[in-house]
Amino acid sequence: MSDRSRVVIIGGGFGGLEAARSLGGKAIDVTLIAHS
Repeated sequence: MSDRSRVVIIGGGFGGLEAARSLGGKAIDVTLIAHS
């Protein structure tokens, strides 16, 4: 099992993108789901 946390962000608006950006440099796997 991995020591990394996993986060799913739903929404590619300003809030979702900022959340993904702020978590990107940490030991966290980030998945961003945005409507296309």
